[in-house]
Formats: sequence, C-alpha cells, structure tokens
Amino acid sequence: PVPPAVRNLTIGQIRGNNTNGLADSLGVRVRTRGVVLGFNKRPAGLEFHIFDRTSNAGIGVFRNSGNIGYNVNEGDSIEVVGLVAEFSGLSQINADSIRIVGTNITLPAPQVVTAMSENTESRLIRINNLSMINPAQWPAPGASGSGSTVRVTNGVDSFDVRIDNDVTLFGSPAPTGSFDMIGIGGQFTTTSPRV
Repeated sequence: PVPPAVRNLTIGQIRGNNTNGLADSLGVRVRTRGVVLGFNKRPAGLEFHIFDRTSNAGIGVFRNSGNIGYNVNEGDSIEVVGLVAEFSGLSQINADSIRIVGTNITLPAPQVVTAMSENTESRLIRINNLSMINPAQWPAPGASGSGSTVRVTNGVDSFDVRIDNDVTLFGSPAPTGSFDMIGIGGQFTTTSPRV
C-alpha cells in the first residue's frame, strides 16, 4: 500500500480537537517541528514531548520499539514525521523519522496553571501551593517499580502526578506542607469526551 502524503503542519494545527476531545487530525501523516521537553520514558522505543513556541502548543512523540537513530535530548529542536494518533486522550505522533534541526535550545518558561486542560497537554507547567492527599503514595527512598502516581491538591482541584523511576524525584523523601511542582502536562483518560 502507498503511505499517505505527508502534510507540513505546526503542532498548533495538529492539536485542534474534535467534539470528543481528540486531535481532529487523527490518522494524518505529518511533518512538524518542536523543542524536546523532558526525557525518553520508553527505553525500548521513544516516548517524549515536543513544544512549538510559535503555535504555543505541545504534542507527544511515540515509537513502540527502536529509536530510529535519535537519542532523546532535552533542548533539541527536531523535525518529526509520522502519523497523528492518541493514547488515552494524549495527542501524539507515531514517529517514522526524526531529524535534529538544532541543539541546546532554551526551554520555554513553565506556564503557571491552576487547572489542567487540553492547553496544558505536552507543555512545561507549574502548579503552586500543592499538598499531598495521601503521602503514602510518594515513591520514597527504597521505592521500586517503573514509577508512581501521586494525588495532590491545590485546595480547589486535585491532580495525578506521575513520577517516573528515571527522574531524581523518584526515591526522594516526600514533601511536607505546601510545595510547588514543575512538570510536563499530560492526559490519561478513557472517558469521553477526553478533556
């Protein structure tokens, strides 16, 4: 079969949503550019995020196995070609190829937010004045596993914080009292609409 033609789109153009909260460009083969945020969460393949300042939007990059010649490095500017997909509401590109355009790009400042939405997905965000709902969920020193999901609140809303075992926060003492957190916004839901 002939692969679909590649469309040159910004991340902002890819990230438009339909009424179910899914990317309205699902199944479209795209070429886009962005700056790498975070690290590779899938050592056997690729799973990370890119952000485009011009369109002020981010998207996930995924490949089930193999890194197609790219070692993930935060601050790289890359061009990705692949099929637009979603996983539990998270918009992503299932990558066919990746090309480095630049390196050591300054990351965007974290966007201070008080609630999660489609606009916080695959973006560097900061939530202030958080406290633990259940401190026993925190992956304290000696913790094992691939990561932990911790429930926190800012007094108005509550959030799931995923702490991967590859980050220094995993296995550190749990915070006490009020704290601020910086991370990459995500989505993991099977309900519809996925917002």
